[in-house]
This record gives sequence, structure tokens and C-alpha cells, in this order.
Amino acid sequence: MTAGTNAASELQHPIGPKGRFVLRLPSGSVTIRATDADVARVRDITGRPLADRFEIATGDGSLELAARMRFGFSIAIGNHGFGDHSPELAVELPRNAAVDVDTASADVVAHGLVGFKRFHTASGDLTLEATAGELEIEAVSGDTRIQADGALQVRARSISGDFRLRGPKLGRFEMSTTSGDVLVDAEMAGSGPYAIKSISGDVRLVARAGIQVEAQTITGDLSSAVAHRTETQPGKKLLIVGRPVATLTFKSVSGDLEIVEPREQVATDRSAPPAASSESIAVDAPAALTPPAPPTPQAASDRSEAARMQILEALERGQISVEDASRQLSTLEEA
Repeated sequence: MTAGTNAASELQHPIGPKGRFVLRLPSGSVTIRATDADVARVRDITGRPLADRFEIATGDGSLELAARMRFGFSIAIGNHGFGDHSPELAVELPRNAAVDVDTASADVVAHGLVGFKRFHTASGDLTLEATAGELEIEAVSGDTRIQADGALQVRARSISGDFRLRGPKLGRFEMSTTSGDVLVDAEMAGSGPYAIKSISGDVRLVARAGIQVEAQTITGDLSSAVAHRTETQPGKKLLIVGRPVATLTFKSVSGDLEIVEPREQVATDRSAPPAASSESIAVDAPAALTPPAPPTPQAASDRSEAARMQILEALERGQISVEDASRQLSTLEEA
């Protein structure tokens, strides 16, 4: 049974401690806070009735809100379908709920969620606080900031937004970025896999434990401010810090990877040499890769930018989905 009516700006529905919550929202802002209750509560703080903006589906253990417009996987940005006032949603969910949020340009802040989480955004920023558990992220140009207080398993893809993650432990981390920078400050000490793919974005890893980096890059560099050793194998370079508890594969065209010391004192692997050193390693390109041609004339750069704008404009008109735009922008960057 749903507490509240379709005329209300607030909706409550019991979904159970591990229920499912789905939100399809083109614009506005969303704040999600975890609770120990088994009820999902959604409130539009602008006071407008939720049913005016959303198709609402309640089920046994689930609540779904989808914007009343062409949404699904095709997100129209433009006037957002909400007139002059976009929703400002305050959401409360069971902390172990499964959460699925799709948005074009809405900013999302979530606190305390530890169940499965999936966030898909085109240009809005995403902030996750006091989080843990399984996490999937797809972002086109918005920035992502994650502060975990428990173990995380992460799969993420970003086109141009920056990605920042801090937490105690990563059981799995798979990240691909086209041009956004990545910061990871967490111990990689699970079953993995651990992998970062970058076209031109730079990666910074904080050395929380022993780690081995296997790098394949064309023009990018590998460096460390932490004591380490290096090895060369066909088509790749290894950078090893302490006694590795995990192996991270790093593949890039021109992005750099840097390992840095923690900002605060933490327990570290005693096998790591105490003295720090700083060394920049020019990483050999893998045998199967051919160095790119020299930069093309300005006309080619202009054509690339025009193609990028066409993709974003098609997304804005709702002609293509966020997923399609992500793939096309990634392909354009790789060309």
C-alpha cells in the first residue's frame, strides 16, 4: 500500500530492507539519504505534486518514478519537459536498497547507501558519501566524487568528467575514461579485477598497500613518488611497490599514471623499502600498437569539435540515448 496520493508532493511506499528504487529524471537535483526503515520516501521540495511530473509505479518491494516525457533510455534535455521549475527531490531509502538512477543533467548526492547502486548521467555531477557495496557508474561529462566507509566493488565509465574515489578498500575496480582525470585512494586487496583504460586522462593512485602496475601506453608515462622497482616485459612495463597484494592493468594512449604517498599515516606493507624515490618511466608501447600520426592541421581539429557538438546536440534533442552518445564520443576521441 502506498502512503500518500497522486496529488501530493510527497510519496511513501514500503519496499523492504533490500527493495528496489528506480528514478528516471532529465534535470533538477536529487538528494538520497539512507535510513534503517523499510520505506521509500520521495518528496519534491518545490511543492509540486509528484504525479504532475512523473509516472509512478509501485510494486511489492519496488518503487519507480519516470519523468512524464520521452525518457526511457532516450533523455531529452532542451526544456527538460518541466517548464521553468525542475524537480528538487529529497529521497529516503533503506540503506541496503538496490538503487537505479538515470538522469541527463540533474545533480545527484547520495549518503549512506550500501546495496547495489547504478547511476547513469550525461552532464550532472554525482556525489556519493559514506557508501559501500557494488557500484556501477556511466557519466558523459559530469564529475564524480565517492567517499566510501566500507569495501567497494566498482565498474565505471566516464567520457570527460573527473573521477575521485576515496575509501578503505576496493574489492574490484574497472574504470575507463576518455579524457577525464582519475584519483583512486583505496587499498586494492580483493579478488579484482583491477583495470584502468584511458585515452588521454591522467590517473593518480595513492599507495595504500603493495601493488603491481602493468602498463601499456603509447605516449603516456608511469611514475612513482613511492619506493618501487621496475621490470620490462614484451609490450609492457611493470612498476612494483612493496609486496603486491593486487595487480592493476593500465592501458592508455597518452594518459599518465602516477603513484603518490598517502596524505595521512596508515599501516603499510613492511616489505616496502622505507626510502621514497621519484622516477619517471617512459613506458614502451605494446608491439601490437602503432604510434599515432602527428597532430593534424587545425581544420581536422575543427572537424572533430564539430562532430562532438553534433553528438551532444543529438543527445539534447532526444534523438540518441546517453549510452549511444557515450559510445560515439569515445569513438571520436579514439579516432
